[in-house]
Amino acid sequence: MTEAARRRVDVPVAQMAARFRTVTTTKFSGSGAFEALLGPALEQFLALGEADVAVIQRYGRHALGPAPRRHVWRANGSAGDNFKVTERLSLQHPELHPTVANLVLPPALQRRSFVEDQAIWDRDAFESSAFFQKIFVPSGLSYQLRLLAYDGTRLLGWIGLARLHATRPFHRDDRQRLQPLVTPVLAAMLHADRCEAASAPDVVGDLVVDARGHIEFASKGGQAWLQQPAFLHAVRASVTAFDRGDGDAADLLLERGNARLLRLDGDNGHVRYLVHVTPTPVASASSSSLTPMQQSVAERAALGMTIDEVANELQISAHTARSHLKEAYRRLHVATRVELADALRDR
Repeated sequence: MTEAARRRVDVPVAQMAARFRTVTTTKFSGSGAFEALLGPALEQFLALGEADVAVIQRYGRHALGPAPRRHVWRANGSAGDNFKVTERLSLQHPELHPTVANLVLPPALQRRSFVEDQAIWDRDAFESSAFFQKIFVPSGLSYQLRLLAYDGTRLLGWIGLARLHATRPFHRDDRQRLQPLVTPVLAAMLHADRCEAASAPDVVGDLVVDARGHIEFASKGGQAWLQQPAFLHAVRASVTAFDRGDGDAADLLLERGNARLLRLDGDNGHVRYLVHVTPTPVASASSSSLTPMQQSVAERAALGMTIDEVANELQISAHTARSHLKEAYRRLHVATRVELADALRDR
């Protein structure tokens, strides 16, 4: 029996599922929810998957420029050094990363099971891609299994396991062993994502930046927004992208906020951008509040779970689950699961 297999014996799947379910009931204020809430579970997740590296990655909610990526990871022994190579190469070549537009796996499978990267992006195309050749191969991490997490139609991130090239690839038995974790992991990631979004400032702010995105002035409210981990990255990426195009104004979608970019042309060709940030209004709880059970049912339905899966997860009847979901639709004034996901995110 391998060392990884011996570790796995001590990590029952039920124990791991319970740990992720605990996350969904944990209150967290401030940024860093992914690290604080999900990071502690990665050691056991690493052992359960018999992997060399375990990663949880979150994508920011930004409309312009590349979406900032933040991740938490754990590794066994020398695999940590290999993953650091992956990190460095990924930062050097962000343009090589596969995007949501490259996905070939049916949405139902993307959301409901752990799958190999080669299945998500087409095996031959993935292994011949610049991403695989320039990032995966040099790092020694050739095999990856991941679960994509969505909030409605938005890809919020993924949790994945990676193995070194010298070890065996992931197979069906690995996916089957991890399958019971799908529902609690997705719910935990959705909860952590919403904790992150809720940490955004509730103030108006203004900044003046140059064409490279360097901050030259920030009002008191602007300084509050600068405390958000991904905010400065989003501003710089958006200003740089916008500066290469036409027009004199642009909108930027942020975590629970929106920013308006206004180009200012000065003497001698000097260009500056005024960034005006406003928080996203929070829906009134008086007219659209949900009971705790309605909230639980609605969140799971928004993840793509069937009524039977929701009922089994919450230990209620399918009829009760359907009634709670119907009432959640009525209170939130929505008619589809995509609208439901958007309404829950806005709350």
